[in-house]
Amino acid sequence: MASLWEKVKNWLEDTTKQVLKETEDLSRKGRLKMQINSLNREIDKKFSYLGGLVYQWVNENKIDITDEKIKEVITEIKKLEEELKLKEEEYKKID
Repeated sequence: MASLWEKVKNWLEDTTKQVLKETEDLSRKGRLKMQINSLNREIDKKFSYLGGLVYQWVNENKIDITDEKIKEVITEIKKLEEELKLKEEEYKKID
């Protein structure tokens, strides 16, 4: 029969192993989550860049867009640019 100290020692060893494994798992999950978020940000940047290129090419008549959804977004962007221009002019007048 194992002594009380043997039981405590075995329990501590088992608990320590379990805590170490859980800590490693959490650490690995944390690293993977950071990598996933980083990749998502990089993808978003690429989509944004691609959208900017398409918008520029449409404005320069380098490509013709026939899709109505794309035309609608381009129209919305142009309206926002006009509003931005007006706000910037208003801001300059305050000085």
